[in-house]
Amino acid sequence: MHDFHCKTNKINAYVDVDPGYTKDLTKIARPIVSVQVNIVVRTLSCGNGQMDKNMYSTLDADKNPLIKYTMSGYDILNGSASPAAFVAKTTGTLTISGQQKVVNMKINAERLSDGKATAQAEQAILMSDYGIKAPSFMFGRLKVGNEVTVKFNLKAGPELLAQLAAVNGGTQ
Repeated sequence: MHDFHCKTNKINAYVDVDPGYTKDLTKIARPIVSVQVNIVVRTLSCGNGQMDKNMYSTLDADKNPLIKYTMSGYDILNGSASPAAFVAKTTGTLTISGQQKVVNMKINAERLSDGKATAQAEQAILMSDYGIKAPSFMFGRLKVGNEVTVKFNLKAGPELLAQLAAVNGGTQ
């Protein structure tokens, strides 16, 4: 019938950076050491209560409340350590409904001179790869497609490092 979109702005992301990280991220060629992202399934919303309930049921949110991504590596495909945009190919493990799968994703990123960084990506995945049967309605007459597109847009900066340093008495 038509596409529908579900989204959340509640993402827990843990990013470990190179110990040489300072306010000027542009001076480090490979600043990211590791990335882990957790999304609570029940924070996803499609803007329709019944659709949300169906999604939570399909994703078995009571048994598997988190969607998890852990990056295991990356290569910079173009760009450099200079303050410019670059594309990175990441490899990581995506866990949905308790099923894990290795995914490769291209991320468009930019290192900004104020120490912040932006990253955006869009990746198609198949629900069946995670053991999820696409839901159907009206006795099977309406079916949700197997392919889902996951998108994110992230902006991060050194503010958290400064907070951690203050908590740890000035050490990072």
